[in-house]
Amino acid sequence: MRRFKFLLLFCSLFLLTHSFTPSEAWNDFKSTYSKLYTPREETTRFQVFLSNLQIIDDIQRSDPNAEYGITKFSDLTPEEFQAIYLHPPSEHKQVLPSKTYEGESLSYFIPDSWDWRTEGAVTPVKDQGLCGGAYWAFSAIAAVESQYYIKYNVSYNFSEQQLLDCDTDDKGCYGGGSITGAFSYLQQAGGLETSTNYPYFGYSMPCAYDASYATAKVTGYTSISQDEGAIAEALYEKGPLTTYVNAYWLQFYKKGVMSPAKCAKDKQDHAVVLVGYGVDQDKKDVEYWVAKNSWGTGWGEDGFLRIKRGVGMCGINLNVTLPIVE
Repeated sequence: MRRFKFLLLFCSLFLLTHSFTPSEAWNDFKSTYSKLYTPREETTRFQVFLSNLQIIDDIQRSDPNAEYGITKFSDLTPEEFQAIYLHPPSEHKQVLPSKTYEGESLSYFIPDSWDWRTEGAVTPVKDQGLCGGAYWAFSAIAAVESQYYIKYNVSYNFSEQQLLDCDTDDKGCYGGGSITGAFSYLQQAGGLETSTNYPYFGYSMPCAYDASYATAKVTGYTSISQDEGAIAEALYEKGPLTTYVNAYWLQFYKKGVMSPAKCAKDKQDHAVVLVGYGVDQDKKDVEYWVAKNSWGTGWGEDGFLRIKRGVGMCGINLNVTLPIVE
């Protein structure tokens, strides 16, 4: 009770600067994100919400270039958020990458900024829901969708559910999977269905892949050098790229270029898709990546995030790949 009173006092001071009382902020959160609780849950989640406001304040102080605040995850403790949504990628035997892209010394003429969204090559942001470990499938599929558009000038939404059900080497919703494992499965399966034929349910079911409905074919993947200049070249020349990232900071991310003071590069636990890069001239010319996430358009910058480029921020450069689509 004493701790609760302290949190209430802290949050009252915090929220007064934002013209909200704690109760008003809580009610606005529930209304915005359509949250419903039992009376017992209400008390517990309100205390978590108040505690998170203090965490948000601490994060904001450590990373002033971005904006952190109340998100749809604000009724989860950091531990709950990590348990549901963040999982180290799995490791298993995979087919070898078709090749490795080391860069072609093209950085002297690639543009200062590039965004595949403006080229029509990025499908709408999806929401993986409570299937938190499915980030690997969403990242892999988003990259395939972009490559298919670049190759054929036709946009399809492909099936994450096929990967959850049929890629038995990965872990579906549970514990995180492997992007390259997904590409390996697709290479072996020989095809990928659209989400219209094989819709997303948000949990694993028996495999129902039907090759007669396959639209895309993945024949392998390319590993990209960890050099961020080479990554920018590959992104501009080849298309959106899959990558892993340490996503602890994403629970309360709202907008801006993330550059946390401390973000362990070796603790990757989520996957996104790099779709562009640029320079934030309002923030001392900070270079950034634009990444597509899979938590819906109500999170971040309409479902996207920006993160500092050129310093290996949060390990974003360590495991970058590109599917080969035929």
